[in-house]
Amino acid sequence: MLKNTKRKLLSLVLAVTMVISTLVPSFAAEVTTTSEPNTITILHTNDMHGGLVTSSTAIGADIVASVKKSIDNAILVDAGDAMQGSSFATLTQGADVVRLMNAAGYDVMVAGNHEFDYSQERLIENAKLANFPILSANTVKDGKRFLDGVTYSNGTKTNNGANYIIEKNGVKVGFFGITTPQTATSANPMGLIGIKFEDAIVTSKAQIAELKAANVDVIIGIMHVGIDESSPITSKAIATALEGSGLNVIIDGHSHSEVGEVVGGIQIAQTGTASANLGVINISVVDKKVTVEAKLMKAVDLIAAYVPNEEIAAMAAGIIDAQKPLLAPVVGKTSTALWGGTVNTIRETRIAETNIGNLIADSMVAEAKKATSTIYDGKYKNTPVIALQNGGGIRAVVKAGDVTVGDVLAVLPFGNILAYMVITPDVLYKAIENGVGSVTGQDSVTGELSGYGGQFPQISGFRFEYNPSLPKGEKVTAIYIGSSTVALSKTDSKTELILASNNFEIAGGDGYTMLKDLPSLGEGRILDVVLQEYVTELTKKGNGSFYVPMYEGRIKAVGVYEPKNYSASITVTDKNGIALDNFAIKYKVDNSEIAVTAITDINGTFKIANLTDGPHGIKVYAKEVVAQDVLVNNFSGAGMKVKVTAKLPLGVTFSDVDKHWAKDSIYYVASKGFVNGTGKGEYSPLANITRKEFVVILSSIAGIDKSLYTEKVFDDVDSKGWYGPSVAWATKVGITSGTGNSSFRPNDKITRAEMAAMIARFVEKQGYILTEVNTGVTFNDQTEIAEYALVAVSKMQKAGIINGTPGNFFKPEQTATRAECAQMLATLLKMQ
Repeated sequence: MLKNTKRKLLSLVLAVTMVISTLVPSFAAEVTTTSEPNTITILHTNDMHGGLVTSSTAIGADIVASVKKSIDNAILVDAGDAMQGSSFATLTQGADVVRLMNAAGYDVMVAGNHEFDYSQERLIENAKLANFPILSANTVKDGKRFLDGVTYSNGTKTNNGANYIIEKNGVKVGFFGITTPQTATSANPMGLIGIKFEDAIVTSKAQIAELKAANVDVIIGIMHVGIDESSPITSKAIATALEGSGLNVIIDGHSHSEVGEVVGGIQIAQTGTASANLGVINISVVDKKVTVEAKLMKAVDLIAAYVPNEEIAAMAAGIIDAQKPLLAPVVGKTSTALWGGTVNTIRETRIAETNIGNLIADSMVAEAKKATSTIYDGKYKNTPVIALQNGGGIRAVVKAGDVTVGDVLAVLPFGNILAYMVITPDVLYKAIENGVGSVTGQDSVTGELSGYGGQFPQISGFRFEYNPSLPKGEKVTAIYIGSSTVALSKTDSKTELILASNNFEIAGGDGYTMLKDLPSLGEGRILDVVLQEYVTELTKKGNGSFYVPMYEGRIKAVGVYEPKNYSASITVTDKNGIALDNFAIKYKVDNSEIAVTAITDINGTFKIANLTDGPHGIKVYAKEVVAQDVLVNNFSGAGMKVKVTAKLPLGVTFSDVDKHWAKDSIYYVASKGFVNGTGKGEYSPLANITRKEFVVILSSIAGIDKSLYTEKVFDDVDSKGWYGPSVAWATKVGITSGTGNSSFRPNDKITRAEMAAMIARFVEKQGYILTEVNTGVTFNDQTEIAEYALVAVSKMQKAGIINGTPGNFFKPEQTATRAECAQMLATLLKMQ
């Protein structure tokens, strides 16, 4: 356990990025180090979007707090977009996020574009609630920095809105904040009235000069800017422009990227999104020379290695419990998954038509038709109604089954209001040109589109065609209303249509500036409520559930690609993520009633051929278990270029391994049937393994016919006992020769040397091929390794199957645990 243990994070970073020792796990071993003078560690996050509660894929505030506490001279930084993006954040407009950030020990933050979504006033309230300053040097209102003068930390401190200096371990670090100018179009414009975003490079230069004048040792720009080339400015462009300026590090956000590279002599670091990683930057200053090393720590490693802070975990649990009654009510039921947010690492709604995008847009049209036939006294009763929803505003997947209030809020967390405008075809063409402006091309063979944008349109009431390869502003070739086959004219400024959209777009968000001055027909209700009621209506009409087709041809890319059928691959795993190889499954495509049988290959993968062009929802079954929905889509590359996985609720579960360092290896070996639990749903990873148990495991892997090995070979082995045939087999093939005096000592705990010798002989007898992944070493206790095991230890160490303990000791007579056995065998089996 790492609780209450001080350690230098670099040691942990190296431990979890190296091959994990199979006999003594690197990060489970006790490591005691002290920080050298003039060294510090920066921990950083970005684009958490409310992801402050620990899960199997997210590093919550309770884990972050434990990591920070375990490191001498650590500083915790966030690069924006923390307070919005999930129902957890939305229900209190970011306040609960700030409370957990306070508890975790954050020291400084930059305002991301989505920090402005609730309103300027709400951002200021959240900034006051924080125990740390929120910076944005280039955000200006009324001639001064927007956050200048805001008090924080219970009113005891005052923010200058631009920069902040922290001194740790003799190192004086100056931070300044930069918010992407794209905020002007990617946050709700109604929350930005009077705010301007000044040039990021010019502002950075001024901040660097100011911090230099304060005699700081290290300068760090916390920048919510990103690396997307479609953005008006990127962190790479800033770094290039600021080479030699004295800026040492850019802690970045906004593009949801995993970045760790040096540009212009400046380290850029970004952790992805949704708290999937924690960034680590180790900095040392010697004779004014700054050395920087950046790493990423994955959620699975940190959750396994650290005990969560109990107080913060309880705080998060309390918030969730308080929210449950608000999120729990069921509003409908869907027969298939609705695909929004990020799926298979792809932001599907930002690049192509999706079923959830169609559903949301349809709900907007339905709501608008109600409003225009009543509120406006029938004037627009026969006017075509269309809807436009920006794909970037659709934030989550809804699984097949019951749909709750919480599900809808997770999909639409912004609190946007439905708005109605009168639009003409010429303006509609401009709007759709903006919507597809980030799509830069399409593969002529596969149909895969390139280029993502939050402004990508999800639509209803019309359809359009566009050529992704044409220049921006010239891509849209035709727009059709309803089922009409006659395209609207690009120059038609007379024909009236009713546009239903959200107030973010109507105010010019995501580049939809052409919508700002359209004649208004008023505002409707909150969009998430509109969607909830529409889902309820569809469920009633469907006699208990509803189905939205995966693809309706509302958006069609034309040009270099000719539509054709394609094949997609799906990898099947058990609930622990272990691939189910040579495994019989059934699957259904979209809402088909017909199930098809397939067998996975050695990698747990099966292929579906002759899928029609576009996205498809695939339900994967096995042994009558609940189906797992997955998405394949040649337009986005899912199932073709990008791996997709169906995780079935199969496989063993042990109550005592979920936070153990060898969890994955234990489940891997158990899924193959080579190891079992010890009873009561436990694996007992810390228990020692006996000689007889180890031989039985080897015989199981070898797949022996136990009826062929019935002879008695040792006086202390019952040849008819459960382990007798395995011992007889191991003796006959030369894996063991006993311990002398015609004995095997079956109940003795196996030592590290004995295990190394047996596994080496097993590898030889089975004809396994090993790859040398390590350089051979001489252990400090080499002379204590018995002669019978010397060659075996060397062979297994070079193959990475066993490693030494801290201090370069092998400890040959130390007994091995069940976890260490599983780790070693998993490493071996994955080589074959």
